[in-house]
Amino acid sequence: MPLSRWEKLWRDRRTPWLLLILVFALVVIALWVFLDNQRAVEALAVKAEYNVTRLTAARIREELADFPNALITLARSSEIISGNPDVQAEALRQAPPIQEGLFDAGIVVLNNFGSVVAAEPPRLEILRQDWSARPYFRGLLSSSATSVMFSNAVNEGPGGSQVIVVSVPIIDGEDRFVGVLAGMLRLSQSTISPYYATLVKMRVSPDGTAYLIDGSRKILFDSASQRNGQQYTSFTLPAEGAADAVGALRTTDATGREILVAHAPIPGTPWTLVTEKDWETLVGPVKGQSNLLFMLLGLAAILPLASLILLERQPQSAGVGRSYSARVARGAPDRSSPAAGTGPHPARVGDRGALRAGPGGGQGILRHRSWPRRLSRLDHWRDKYAQRSRRQRGGRACDGGGAYAAAQ
Repeated sequence: MPLSRWEKLWRDRRTPWLLLILVFALVVIALWVFLDNQRAVEALAVKAEYNVTRLTAARIREELADFPNALITLARSSEIISGNPDVQAEALRQAPPIQEGLFDAGIVVLNNFGSVVAAEPPRLEILRQDWSARPYFRGLLSSSATSVMFSNAVNEGPGGSQVIVVSVPIIDGEDRFVGVLAGMLRLSQSTISPYYATLVKMRVSPDGTAYLIDGSRKILFDSASQRNGQQYTSFTLPAEGAADAVGALRTTDATGREILVAHAPIPGTPWTLVTEKDWETLVGPVKGQSNLLFMLLGLAAILPLASLILLERQPQSAGVGRSYSARVARGAPDRSSPAAGTGPHPARVGDRGALRAGPGGGQGILRHRSWPRRLSRLDHWRDKYAQRSRRQRGGRACDGGGAYAAAQ
């Protein structure tokens, strides 16, 4: 049964095919390892940003501790605990946080009913107002003397300006709640602002943009100083106290730029730290090495294939030369020549070859000019030596026959 074309090709080229399959398998495995390494690097970048953001959020809370600590010290003074509005107002004027400018929007004293009884600087427009519904007052009603409340951005500063309120309870000597001390920080881009200067000196996310966002999604701090006081709409933040309050996500911004967004809550506050970093900048050093590795992988796949092709073509050329030399040595006609036939053909001027008579006047062999270039010099001279030997043996046989006839 004759073999099919593919079966014949497989039997004639079995070793090259096996090598080709082996090279292909190695390329596939190497490509899979390369892609898996890429995914691992990206996952590590996301995980690293997740940890950095979480630790940075805790560090911000530690840096902001100077504000409530100053209020706690003031709230424990006898003048503030006295409950006398005039004494409290005088104590506020001489308080170190006011003298040092720590609370640039002033300090307000609320009594145990939530009414404003004193303020520094003086604010007659808010005296006797009921602020008992404010979250920074209600959150301290059942708290200890060291409790602290940070508010969202509110328009309760001097002249209705936006401020952040830091409040602590006022507890008397019998552990009774007698009021609240509320310090106010302006939302400003000025480095003179103590709140803003505290965050700027931390250099949060120097290779990206950092936002401090309150519970109403208002930006309290922007490291690029472009969106302070605006609403943050780039990314949907999880609710306060959610299980995924800390996380990192690779996404795109409004301009289509690929970014890595990480978020973490600030402990003890309703605020959230959000960092945005350009993805290409983040993985740039690793991506350059990955591209180099991919190029080396391509070379490792191409070079063995090229070597295999060259090795396969070399035996074929040698086989053609050996077969032609064998036919010439046997005196067989060259079937590859269009001039070779069953009978003698006269040589014509202008033909590519010349008809050379075979031994004993037999059929001629057309010797093309192209074939000697394929034969080695040793085969060429061996062919000429064989023809000359046959002529000499034929001449000696003729001389011997004439001598025998003369003797008879």
